[in-house]
Amino acid sequence: MNRALGPGAGEAKVRAQLGRFGFSRDRANLKVGVLSGGEKTRLLLALATRAAPHMLLLDEPTNHLDMDARASLVDAINDFEGAVVLVSHDTHLVKMVADTLWLVAGGTVKPFDGDIDASLPSSTASWPSSPTPRPMRARPRS
Repeated sequence: MNRALGPGAGEAKVRAQLGRFGFSRDRANLKVGVLSGGEKTRLLLALATRAAPHMLLLDEPTNHLDMDARASLVDAINDFEGAVVLVSHDTHLVKMVADTLWLVAGGTVKPFDGDIDASLPSSTASWPSSPTPRPMRARPRS
């Protein structure tokens, strides 16, 4: 895994980056192929943030994570100094990391003035109506 963080990265820097994502010294020396799915996801996050980007776009980041990896993800998001755009159906994750909620519906994006519990689909009174889906016609093959 040390090689995955790129050439020229000093060992101390590599270990610090991996440590931020919950990799002990022993785990940091393993080949990627023997890591669990959650560990591989944490490694991908470590790789994505190694150059200190200003923004992360995360789409359903808790998929395939074990409980330890989910806790590490929450810590990593909360410790991240840049902006995070998170798309998730995981309400627990959203509650743990989100400062602002945005409602995406009906072709619009608006700040949501409420909390995550009020934004769940069971509270449909607060959701704007979505346009009725139109059936798609198949195109004839030529």
